[in-house]
Amino acid sequence: MTEPVLVAIVTAGGGLAVAIVGAVLAPLVLARLRAIEAQVANDHRHPDGTPINLRDDLDNKHDENRGILLTIQRDVAWLMRRQADTDDRLDGIEDTITKEKKA
Repeated sequence: MTEPVLVAIVTAGGGLAVAIVGAVLAPLVLARLRAIEAQVANDHRHPDGTPINLRDDLDNKHDENRGILLTIQRDVAWLMRRQADTDDRLDGIEDTITKEKKA
């Protein structure tokens, strides 16, 4: 066989191989994509059957959490102020005791 004939056979064989691989893999890839789509599809619904927009739902939950976290932050700040006041009073008592021992 001549070189141009071999090149033509290899080229045709390569095209045929790509077509076969594509024909075999395409259904597998499509099946996998459908399985993935089923996992990420938004089929969440309110009790009345209307669809839930997950972005809005998450925004509402974040707003609720923000309120709870602000309350906790205020409580912790109050506890820290109380602890600082207690530390100041304790320092004063320790200073008084130390002065009395030196006298």
